[in-house]
Amino acid sequence: MIVPLLAGRGERLFDNLGDISENYRVDELVSSEKATHARLVRR
Repeated sequence: MIVPLLAGRGERLFDNLGDISENYRVDELVSSEKATHARLVRR
């Protein structure tokens, strides 16, 4: 399950998935047995 955390202006990250790789990059990826957290940074 992926649950987005919307911070700042509350931009909806998953509305236009076709553009996400152009507009954001993965800055940090932390995984455990129960969860994976990805921090995305606007390009």
